[in-house]
Amino acid sequence: MTGEISVKFYPCGSVRLSKDRCTGCGDCVKLCPVNALKLEDGTVVQVGVCVVCLGCMAVCKERAIQVDVVECPEELEVDVTSKNNVNV
Repeated sequence: MTGEISVKFYPCGSVRLSKDRCTGCGDCVKLCPVNALKLEDGTVVQVGVCVVCLGCMAVCKERAIQVDVVECPEELEVDVTSKNNVNV
């Protein structure tokens, strides 16, 4: 049918970081398709809704990231406008 948009809904995630392993390289921040991660003072922090793509876990050479599936907030806003063609 013309004019219809197919939307795939994802679960939400909570990103846990091992501060002992993380080097602050920022690869996970650069890769995140929804800008859920940010590098602050050399430390990665979750600042937005994670869609559990697991790209951050895949790109982390230090294996410092764990993603847990959690209940999504009722009003879910995901920013996907600033990154395109993310490949893992």
